[in-house]
Amino acid sequence: MKTVVVTGALGFLGKPLRRELLKNGFRVIGIDQKGEQDGTVVGIDLLAATAREALRQLPRPDSVVHLAALAHNQRPLPGQTCLGVNTRMAGVVIEALCDKATHFVFASSVAVYGEANRPRLIRPGVQLQPASEYGQSKRQCEQMLLESSTRDIDIVRFCPIYSGDRMQDVAKRVYLPGCPGVRMRILPPPDFNLCHLETAVQHLSATVQRGGRGRTVCNVSDHNPYSQEQLRSWFRGPVIPLPVGLFRLLLWLLKPLRTLGVHAVRCNLEKLFFTHLYSDETISL
Repeated sequence: MKTVVVTGALGFLGKPLRRELLKNGFRVIGIDQKGEQDGTVVGIDLLAATAREALRQLPRPDSVVHLAALAHNQRPLPGQTCLGVNTRMAGVVIEALCDKATHFVFASSVAVYGEANRPRLIRPGVQLQPASEYGQSKRQCEQMLLESSTRDIDIVRFCPIYSGDRMQDVAKRVYLPGCPGVRMRILPPPDFNLCHLETAVQHLSATVQRGGRGRTVCNVSDHNPYSQEQLRSWFRGPVIPLPVGLFRLLLWLLKPLRTLGVHAVRCNLEKLFFTHLYSDETISL
């Protein structure tokens, strides 16, 4: 029986992934800050000074799936940053387990790309230009992992993950920013790649079952993109039409400005009002 360590095992993605791996015959060692009384999830705070040693005491795993992270919509505690928290947790896991496990799976995000100046279809091999601190943290974690001695690495860049009871990332593409309850009717409607929770779980489970095959990176989303018109039908509220031409003019005016803040604004405009899709190909690193 193969052993898999899953960090963030009680999280949005970790819980269903742990169930799926158990169903498929793996021995799963869940890691989370709280843990569970029955021992199925070990309580290890990855930000604590004792985390490395606690991880080193675990049985040798065949694979590690690193999910633990602050998501882009989660606020860090006072005195912390999303970049600091995510890179510190990843560094602890990599340092403690990279010499024990031969296969490391890292849940990254398409936020590493940045949408400004991108073509309609974004491929895994392009230069990374993240605009958000969350995207920067994922890029840095990827780099830390690639600098480790781990032989087999799968970097999985997920499109925004949603489920029936977790629709925040979908709502961002429907409701007018700053006006809760007012739906946008973007003309013409852009297309978006999203990733249902079940799609994410099945991809990670299949990656673990397949095992290592060198160092790879891929984008993961549902099979077909969603139009903004389709997403709008999932929500209720008054509708305001927004011609894309208005934002194309704003992007043109912002183009000569090269500051990080302007880059973030341009990425957000491109993400909300224009079609950017993510190729599902897998490339070797």
